[in-house]
Amino acid sequence: MPKIEKHLENAILLMPEKDKNKLLIRLISKDVLLTAQLEHQLLGDDIIMIDRRNELLDDIEKISSKTHFNSPGYILMEMRSLSGLITYHYKVTKDKFGEVLLLSSLVIFFFYNQSSLLNQNMRDADTFAEYVVKKAIQVLNKVQKLHPDFHIELESAINEMLDYIYSYKPCEYFLKFHPLPRRFN
Repeated sequence: MPKIEKHLENAILLMPEKDKNKLLIRLISKDVLLTAQLEHQLLGDDIIMIDRRNELLDDIEKISSKTHFNSPGYILMEMRSLSGLITYHYKVTKDKFGEVLLLSSLVIFFFYNQSSLLNQNMRDADTFAEYVVKKAIQVLNKVQKLHPDFHIELESAINEMLDYIYSYKPCEYFLKFHPLPRRFN
């Protein structure tokens, strides 16, 4: 972000309040993420954040259960798209617990709902396997930064995610380079 000159900053601060407010609103409206963050901070509450998290969880479950996938590569495309929505949710709400829950659920739902396709069609399986192993590493790194009380709430989901990864044959190769614990806590 470019830094403004000191003399311009002083001139802006001397502007009438009404003009500054108009300018501020125009500038904020140009940044979608900033607008969403301000809306959440100023108008939202924890209930709205949890509702958004649950909606995203429902979307992950619905998309992962669709039958139009024909290879792990197509599953991976959907997972990447949903991962972007999870990141956006986190950037807006700063919901660290929700981010870990959603990321682990992303892996779990796709393994659960697409297990027959993943096990019968090995085309693009390496790329998919590497992605889920790296996603698990990301989840484990993020959960370590949470308060230990949250670890108890997330333990079963993370362990289920790890079970799927360790039972999926194509992940074996990537687990050699990115070792994961078999169990969390």
